[in-house]
Amino acid sequence: MRKRTYMLIGLAIITLIVAAILFYPQIASLFTPPPPCERDTLTLGEVTYPIQAITKTPVALPDTLPAALMLSAQDDAPVIWLYDSRPLDLLQPGMTFVITRSSCDTATYRLQDPQSLSEAEAALILIVDGVRLPASLQEAEIMTFPTPDPSDMLLEVSLLKTQVNEDAITISIAIANYGQRVIRVMGQDITLNGAAPQSSLPALPQEVAPGASINLTITFARPPALPTVLRIFDALYDVTE
Repeated sequence: MRKRTYMLIGLAIITLIVAAILFYPQIASLFTPPPPCERDTLTLGEVTYPIQAITKTPVALPDTLPAALMLSAQDDAPVIWLYDSRPLDLLQPGMTFVITRSSCDTATYRLQDPQSLSEAEAALILIVDGVRLPASLQEAEIMTFPTPDPSDMLLEVSLLKTQVNEDAITISIAIANYGQRVIRVMGQDITLNGAAPQSSLPALPQEVAPGASINLTITFARPPALPTVLRIFDALYDVTE
């Protein structure tokens, strides 16, 4: 009886070894972290464009297509020239694209009508066949979190309610201060299509102490067409009916 038990145990061990050998790739993939992102890319539809950083306006086509050339300035929105062997003239406001950094951080942008979003208000500018298309930031996913500087402005903005009537747009927002310095909210910090608010309740300017928050109800003159772009400090939001 004992001999038979040993044989069954031996067969079970052999079976486990064979199974481990056969299914090793599947088992190993469960414990292997995903590979890091290799480089910055821009994804538009089903096409991914490698991003190459440049220091001045390009004068020649890239050696390989598709490609994206990105020019970043300290005070202005980044500009990306998009090149493809296929026609890109079907790009229009409302389309979205995703930029993935080598750190695997991602940001989703939406193309806007230049009449509703100026380049000064844009988060990014896409240039295709000489046509400049401003884009607003829709969402971002951060995979790496650097240690914040205590002197930086760390805040969270929430859009609470939007009311649109014939003559005005009223937007309720909340601003929470997670930094270590006082945030001063001025009228020029909140614009709609570049225009300052007509009124605010409570009236601007307002100060938000560290660890505190404030609710604001802001009224703008209604622009000729919707959607519009709301800017709160450096963040952009689409406003629709």
